[in-house]
Amino acid sequence: MKPFWKFLLSLLILMGCCAVTDAFIGIALDRMIDEVPNNGNETGAAHFAIKEVADPVLIVGSSRAKYHYYPDIISDSLGMSVYNVGRGGYYLSYHCCLINMILDRYTPDIIIWDFSMDALFACGDDLVNKFRPYYWDYDEVREVIDEKEGKISRIKNLSNAYRYNGMAVPVIYRWLAGGPDYDPTNGMTPIVNTGHGIDPNLHVYKGLDGPLDSARVQRLHETLQRLSDAGVKVFVFDSPNYSLKAPDRNKSSESIILEECRKHSFPVFDNREIDFFLHHPEMFYDEGHLFDDGARIYSQIAAHQIVQELNKQKDNVHSGE
Repeated sequence: MKPFWKFLLSLLILMGCCAVTDAFIGIALDRMIDEVPNNGNETGAAHFAIKEVADPVLIVGSSRAKYHYYPDIISDSLGMSVYNVGRGGYYLSYHCCLINMILDRYTPDIIIWDFSMDALFACGDDLVNKFRPYYWDYDEVREVIDEKEGKISRIKNLSNAYRYNGMAVPVIYRWLAGGPDYDPTNGMTPIVNTGHGIDPNLHVYKGLDGPLDSARVQRLHETLQRLSDAGVKVFVFDSPNYSLKAPDRNKSSESIILEECRKHSFPVFDNREIDFFLHHPEMFYDEGHLFDDGARIYSQIAAHQIVQELNKQKDNVHSGE
């Protein structure tokens, strides 16, 4: 056999071996991620939120959602089961993507969505790449990842090894670790008060600035529209911070969020400067996160606000408005 044909045959064999190995990686990791228990670990919690959560009330957001809203307290007020699918360090595009993935499977009655009024500024990374294992399962995942990675995104994501890049180790580790498939806090992770809080001196929060991210604006618009069309009651919150908002801050992001929510009659509760918390710095772990005792009080406040709004909506229906 001529050297060229030997080389070509060797290349084809190598490519075949790579394709078989890649297929095995995909089958194995897809099976493992399905079997990772939801017992408080991030990998299991994220997969549970996408594939299994079925409660009528969901809490969505980043770390302030995860640390600030006790499902049991809100459940007692609403008389419905509540699950917290908040995830620390993941922001608006991630939330929108997650909400759409959940809506593909079922329709919750209520979504409590906590995010900053500065969420539309073009800064930071929404970490939507963490959805890459689900790239071929959901249109919204493909859309947001293709937008981020460019024209060759679909080619790259044909590789199972690429889809699990950065995820394989935590999936395998959590699969091997096993444990009970049960989360006693329904997704909420309290920050235990160690008695070491923040500097009690208040400072002024100037907010984010710069251009708006047009993709985030569009994603928020489309997600709120879909929630409205599905009949989901949405309550948007911006939970307590230990700071005062600067009156001259850039409000362009906030204005769009308020207008988008107004279109669908979704109430917005700006709770950043609740007076009680501004007088209790010992309840804060850091400027943006409450300890567990503060979170319990805040959960009661948020639950009361939701109940009041629901009662108001019922009264408006009965009065024919």
